[in-house]
Amino acid sequence: MRLLFLELVKGGKGDELDAKIDSLLASNESNLEVRAFYSWYLKKTGRGYNTGLENKHNKETLTNYDSRDTYALISLANMYRTIAREIKPKTEQDQQKKKTSYHRAAQLFHKALSTDPKNAFAAQGIAIIFAEEKKQSQALEIFRRVRDAVDNYSVHINLGHCLCELGQYSKAIQEYQIALARFSDETKDSRTLSLIGRAWFLRGGAEKSLESYIKALELSNKALEVAENNKAKKLIPTLKFNVSFVKFNIAQFVLKLDVSKRAVDDITKAITGLEEAIDVLNELANDANPPVQPEMLKQRASMGTNTLKKQLERLLKEQEEYESKFKHKIEEALRIREVEKAKAALEEKKRLEEQEKKEAEMKIEYDRLQQQAKQWEADREQNLIYEEEEKKTKKKKNAVWTDEEASGDEDGEKAKKKKTKAKRSRRKAVVDDDDEEASVKTPKKRKLTKASSKIKSAEVIEDSDEDMDDFDESKLDDDNEEDDALEKAEANIDGVSDDDKDDEDEGLF
Repeated sequence: MRLLFLELVKGGKGDELDAKIDSLLASNESNLEVRAFYSWYLKKTGRGYNTGLENKHNKETLTNYDSRDTYALISLANMYRTIAREIKPKTEQDQQKKKTSYHRAAQLFHKALSTDPKNAFAAQGIAIIFAEEKKQSQALEIFRRVRDAVDNYSVHINLGHCLCELGQYSKAIQEYQIALARFSDETKDSRTLSLIGRAWFLRGGAEKSLESYIKALELSNKALEVAENNKAKKLIPTLKFNVSFVKFNIAQFVLKLDVSKRAVDDITKAITGLEEAIDVLNELANDANPPVQPEMLKQRASMGTNTLKKQLERLLKEQEEYESKFKHKIEEALRIREVEKAKAALEEKKRLEEQEKKEAEMKIEYDRLQQQAKQWEADREQNLIYEEEEKKTKKKKNAVWTDEEASGDEDGEKAKKKKTKAKRSRRKAVVDDDDEEASVKTPKKRKLTKASSKIKSAEVIEDSDEDMDDFDESKLDDDNEEDDALEKAEANIDGVSDDDKDDEDEGLF
């Protein structure tokens, strides 16, 4: 199959090649790839279009082998779409037939999308139907999404068509030029050159610009030249008609221009172009395969000879008189016009340079950000490795404990508890001693009893000063010495010396 495909791509033809491909299908009828290849072969060679073989083959694939084969679905949908486009409705029946064909094509495209939601070719088919049904906004939205997924020639061409229908001629020209530059060859692709010329022609009519019409004529002539060089005989009559049509429109446009906005040179070129167009139209009217009806070609040629040409000749005389009368003003106007053109060209050059500079800066910035992102990613990975190693190290440290360390911790805990207990006992002893000292130093109180006949109340009173006079201090000293001896004995019993006691007192406050 691959060898046959390469032979077809290289331009192979002939009965022998057809027989090989038929034999391949006969021996692999249930192979969907072979069936898809055969369908493509029929379309490329045109063998199945007139006979209906391609349509029959795709229907057989869907009926007998796989009802959701995307290639067969899309091929059959394109067939219905082509049939609908070629119908030129003259009656209500024709209109209904056209509508039915589009509806059937849309159903098949939707079925292909339900099988493969990311199939850009099925989406593009739906967009084309929208465009042909004059629903340009919906079509344009789908085409832009398809362009993001599949950037190919047909997408840009279809975008150009939609933009032309919406009156966005500058953007349409841009899309056509992208298609020509990226996916085609300017020296061979007369069709795309013709489309660019058409867009300039429509822009000239919308903007009332003679320069745009002249640009359209230039591109139409270039397309015709490319077709003649490549011997595209089928295209040459149509391209000749396009050139003549543009020349007719330039002549009509010059007639409507204000006297101050046209020049003798413009009118002279318009007359020359009109004469050439009349000759070509008469030639095409006698051609075996004219691009339009011969009667229409003859009528246009007659109108150019009898009406348009005479009007331009009169206009030329008037323009010459006007320019001779206002020669200085016209020279100044022409000078200003040339200056404006030069200024516009300079601004365009500056804009392109700035655009190139901006793109270069954006590329540098993009490269820098990419490099920075790579560095950040490398740093992040390094940090993750470091954190993992750190966690492993900590886990190892926590896991390595010897029996001696564990027993040492237990002994330490016991010693700590014992020391805390000793301190608490010493504090308790100090507090008890302080209570005893406080009880010794407190003056004695006396309670009056019922034996005292002079005082009947049971209230407590302190010794008077008179009683203190009879107090013997030597006895108090003896009592203090006895108390000190008693305290030392108690301290020895508890295992606490005076020095330790003093230390404890200092620690409490």
